Amino acid sequence: MAAEGKAVYYPGKLKEMLEKGDREQPRQVALDLSPAEMERLKEAADEAGYRYECAANVFAYIHRELSDAPDVAGLVAVCELCGIALHHLAETEGSALMDLAGKIGDAMKATEDAQ
Repeated sequence: MAAEGKAVYYPGKLKEMLEKGDREQPRQVALDLSPAEMERLKEAADEAGYRYECAANVFAYIHRELSDAPDVAGLVAVCELCGIALHHLAETEGSALMDLAGKIGDAMKATEDAQ
């Protein structure tokens, strides 16, 4: 049908596509934060992303070191899965938090420059 120049309608699909496109457009938001709160939030967001990666590296290290040891197969598997999960967390939420920290830092600098 679509090859004949006719559109195929899937209920809800257009709305989903519009919503997805809308989520990708930058929006300005206003937060009432004191300078100390902004700094604390920026540091926490930046630090969280870094700590996720550190924790993932610890589990990856334990997994590597124990992988040849007998009698610890369960522990090795747990460490491997924890490392994988934390690497994923660092790449998703951690990355988003670090991006947020950068944007907060930019906003703080812009506010200081404007004063």
